[in-house]
Amino acid sequence: MIKMNGINRRASPAPIFSKRCPRRKRTGYFFCARSEIISPAKCGGIISLARLKINSKGFSLMEILIYITVIAIVTAAIGGVFLSVAGGQARADAAAEVNSNVSFALDMINQDILAASAVTTPAAATLAVTVGATSITYCVVSGQIFRSAGGICNGSAEPITAAAVAVKNLTFTRLENTNTVLPKTIVSIQTVLTIGYNGANPDYQYSLTKQTSSSLR
Repeated sequence: MIKMNGINRRASPAPIFSKRCPRRKRTGYFFCARSEIISPAKCGGIISLARLKINSKGFSLMEILIYITVIAIVTAAIGGVFLSVAGGQARADAAAEVNSNVSFALDMINQDILAASAVTTPAAATLAVTVGATSITYCVVSGQIFRSAGGICNGSAEPITAAAVAVKNLTFTRLENTNTVLPKTIVSIQTVLTIGYNGANPDYQYSLTKQTSSSLR
């Protein structure tokens, strides 16, 4: 019994609290035991220590192996896509270079044939045409097509294909078609040209073969 202001009051029993720190905050302190009052800072340190012990468990060997396997698979997939894109771009560049050289060479040869008054084929890869008073000769030297106007066709003449490509085949064939009705012989030159990209890289391996035929006027 407690006497307060002349009135007897029954004393309340001492509060019983759990040993674990409750979440409720009581007057700035946490009651962690019946006879122990712990400040919030101390109680927080105990809780942080418990969490540290839980989180310090780390990864098992199986988990590490799984993570390494997943990372290796993702890296290989990304690398494969990158190499595929790079290889496709390289092949596209090689194809563009080869196509432009084939088109330019055949266009120039056909223009000279159409403007020629006479044509001869001293060899399968050599063409000689007469345009006006000028003798024009085409030849292949070290994988390039050269055009000589009024001189000897060799490596010092005008190149009409780039060094980035290599001429694998150039064949000139003289064809004659005689018309018995008009008593006229039409002479035409059939040209077969094969050009490939000049490089050892497998991504740049590309070649093109094209055939044209032009008649003398």
